Amino acid sequence: MAKPSLKASPQGAQVAKQALLRSGLTQQELRSQVGCSRQPLTNFFKGDAIAQTLFIRICEHLGLSWREIADLPPSPAEFVALSTENPTADLRSTPFDRGADIALPYPPPSNGTGQPTKIDLGTAPNLTTFYGREAELKFLTQAILQRHTALVVLLGLRGMGKTTLAIKLVESIKQEFDHVIWRSLAYNPPPPLTQLLADLLQSFSNRDIGSLSQAVDDRISQLLTDLRQNRCLLVLDNAESLMQDHALAGAYRPGYEDYRELFRRIGTERHQSCLILTTRETPREIAELEARDFPVSLLSVMGLAENDAYQLLEAKGLGDRTYWNTLIEIFQGNPLVLQIVAATIQRSFGGQVSLFLKQATITTRQIVDLLDQQFDSLSPLEREIMYWLAVQPQPLAFAELKELIDASGADLLDALESLLRRSLIQGEAAFTLQPVVRQYVINEFTQQQLSLELTHVRNSIQHLLVQNSRSAPATEQ
Repeated sequence: MAKPSLKASPQGAQVAKQALLRSGLTQQELRSQVGCSRQPLTNFFKGDAIAQTLFIRICEHLGLSWREIADLPPSPAEFVALSTENPTADLRSTPFDRGADIALPYPPPSNGTGQPTKIDLGTAPNLTTFYGREAELKFLTQAILQRHTALVVLLGLRGMGKTTLAIKLVESIKQEFDHVIWRSLAYNPPPPLTQLLADLLQSFSNRDIGSLSQAVDDRISQLLTDLRQNRCLLVLDNAESLMQDHALAGAYRPGYEDYRELFRRIGTERHQSCLILTTRETPREIAELEARDFPVSLLSVMGLAENDAYQLLEAKGLGDRTYWNTLIEIFQGNPLVLQIVAATIQRSFGGQVSLFLKQATITTRQIVDLLDQQFDSLSPLEREIMYWLAVQPQPLAFAELKELIDASGADLLDALESLLRRSLIQGEAAFTLQPVVRQYVINEFTQQQLSLELTHVRNSIQHLLVQNSRSAPATEQ
């Protein structure tokens, strides 16, 4: 009798790959921990069938539920066999949340008081169009309403739709809460924590700001009291504004380090509320809380699924449907970038995708603007890694990068992990760039080289003029 087997669904395989990236393991390290050869692990991530017991072991090492990853639920006979072989298998956790089994002493959030939800959306943008994201909305809804997740992070590149997803989520579950509060941190400078806390505390109960303690710790404690006494959905949009430029991902700007304590306490202390952060880079303490199985969930917001991206392009009235797949692949389904490119194709190429794809460059001024801010925030070592990955046609492994870059192994590893946390590079044992990011980096590199050459020419001309002035004969009087 053949042994039972399982295979990952297409979505499950993608979730597993993301979990591997978050774990920081290479496939070789995972193989060693699981105790299997290369081929079964390769088959697992490809979505091919492997032995049931091995499938479960891999999922457990990645912090995933095998039932959420598997393509089909096991038959009754297989389920009995599974329970016998592995009675401790986690059947309740979800692909994205390793802290799903932590029980809190509060019931699931629901506004059962009969009082209307108090909604304070602040500067939240209006939602005009929305495409797909059914799986993400289902996961987030279950995480917040059923599994009592205290802190949710929506992570992704600019334009991936983090804010849009958060707005759609708020609209769908807002009636389950006593308070819904949305605040944007996208200011320069962003609001100091003491100012934000005063704003939030006043939104809860119209407190007199003058009566509040000036100590940040006291204000955080008062906010936690409100989050225990009320069922609140709190959204802080664009949390990357708190982060330091030219440093590794997750380091705070000077003067904003106290936000670390706010996020830590919301993620670890008991309450019946939920904080949602949207960000391009994850604060380090939040990644640590998730790793320690606190009720914290990190969701990487990736590009739109192919069918959803098709709906977006169709709404923009583009022609040449046979080239749409290429367009979606180049821009990795990034909804904002696809909208920008679609508008460019309509204006400059009569809506014909094939004409646009024939051009030498795939970056427009607006796309460059989207990437500029994120690229400018990188540390020098992160920039160097990006340049090498851009000019190499094949993915580079850690050892290959170590040969190319003059840095210690520890510093190089920290920089790689930082770029992964920013979603700027992709890969497992070897790393590469998305096509549009690669084109952007190559353009940046070319411009910098040209700038250096021009500076060298100017300096040479200046030096020649000085030498000529010194050697010129004096004018006769």
